[in-house]
Amino acid sequence: MTCLHITNGDAAADLIRQAQIDGQIMPWRDVLHEGPVPAGLEIRALRSLRMQFIAAAGWASGDLLAEHLKAFNAVLDAIEAQQFSEIVLWFEHDLYDQLQLIEVLDMLATLFDGPLTLVQTDTFLTSFSATDYPALFDARETVSEAQQALAQQVWQAFRAPTMDPIIECLNCDLSVLPHLYASLLRWCEEFPNPETGLSRTQTVILTQLAEQSSEAGRLFRRYQQQEEARFMGDTVFFWIVQRLVDAGVVAAAPTAAITGETTLSITALGENILNRRCYLQQITPLDTWRGGMYFR
Repeated sequence: MTCLHITNGDAAADLIRQAQIDGQIMPWRDVLHEGPVPAGLEIRALRSLRMQFIAAAGWASGDLLAEHLKAFNAVLDAIEAQQFSEIVLWFEHDLYDQLQLIEVLDMLATLFDGPLTLVQTDTFLTSFSATDYPALFDARETVSEAQQALAQQVWQAFRAPTMDPIIECLNCDLSVLPHLYASLLRWCEEFPNPETGLSRTQTVILTQLAEQSSEAGRLFRRYQQQEEARFMGDTVFFWIVQRLVDAGVVAAAPTAAITGETTLSITALGENILNRRCYLQQITPLDTWRGGMYFR
């Protein structure tokens, strides 16, 4: 039997390959902080729903996503058949990774009976070179029962249709997964502000554009500087900007799909929302999912 490595995306997967660490690799390609993650769906059905959302957002082609889903299901079959001698999880400290980590731990709690280990870093896996990876692998730690139980609890709370379970989790001791508390707090900041309807990311975008117009690429780099642990790539960021453009809150020139070179400026409507003179939902439906919660 061989080892299975599950990691946060293709960049880290490539570094594991370059380091020539034995085993099969499965990148966990999902942006769980955006789009629907409702309760009540088993892992295959949830993954299919997530691929539909990613395709609708325009982040990947339908053909590529179908290929990814087929590969995902094949690995899942192998996990259920106990075909791996060990599963090693490679995840970082940011929101993107921490949500993936609790989903994977929740899934493996019922599917895998073998050794489960974790490479957990407090910086980005891509900040290491391939030559560093064997040492990271050797330093991996066995996932404890407490870690897996906490992951299951928080994953269920993340998928709940109300905020009550996640608030309960934030009032618990989350220290066995040391980066989870800060990540959950950051995720909660993406909920619509009760006075404006804006998420923290949307507020940063409008605040910066209220100071001066900007190319989208430069705006993204300025936004990243305000994150304690960067978790969002430019593709998702430009998607968020596009939704503000579609709502008439931001103006884009030219008006085609947002790229790094697109010039952005705040509109009068955007200034009114930013200054709490009106609410985003008065202009356009929020139509936003946060985990299992839907905001109309």
